[in-house]
Amino acid sequence: MLVYEAGKSQLNWPDSKHNSYPSMAIDVAPYPIEWNDTGAFYLLAGYFQLTAQRLLDEGKITHRLRSGADWNGNHRTKDQRFNDLPHHELVEFT
Repeated sequence: MLVYEAGKSQLNWPDSKHNSYPSMAIDVAPYPIEWNDTGAFYLLAGYFQLTAQRLLDEGKITHRLRSGADWNGNHRTKDQRFNDLPHHELVEFT
């Protein structure tokens, strides 16, 4: 069964940022993978966010990083309607 059909993705192929070239999204899990250890996913997302912000501030990248753990970027996780903890994507500034 496809991930979209299983309800694990909000977008069907080819509408996801995973399906562009170059890809603007990745799915990453902390190793060793323990799918129920959500804290490890949030910790990894925090490292990614900090690194991306530093690179943006230094002018080394031109996009923000959005995480499936905090889609709206408000640093709150309880307002999520769809958690996609492994998902990280590049978003252009507007």
